[in-house]
Amino acid sequence: NDTIDRLDSRVSKLGDEIIEAEMKRYRESLETIKLQTEKMLIEAQSAVSTHQAQLDEQFAKAQQEMVDKLRADIESEKERTMADIDTKMNDAVISFLLETMQHNVDLGAQTDYILSVLEANKADIIGEVKK
Repeated sequence: NDTIDRLDSRVSKLGDEIIEAEMKRYRESLETIKLQTEKMLIEAQSAVSTHQAQLDEQFAKAQQEMVDKLRADIESEKERTMADIDTKMNDAVISFLLETMQHNVDLGAQTDYILSVLEANKADIIGEVKK
């Protein structure tokens, strides 16, 4: 009986030690997995942040390029329009001068007349410029 009690006690103690050792290994394994998972999560978040920063930079660069191109296009269109206006104004003034010269008008002496004719033909001149 005493031997059985001692054997039972030793088996119980040995079982407890084995269970305790296995539980310790299990906890350590869980802790290792937890740390690895946290590390992977931090790395993934860092990679996402880096990628987002790259995308933001690319977007800002593309946006700036589009703005620059748009400004250049607007400036080019403005210059073309101004050249067209200059050409049409020149044509209108030359046409006016030719008409005036046909009437043998002294341009220097007829400033008031020239201004009144220009004012009278203002709508036509503006119409020509807008074409």
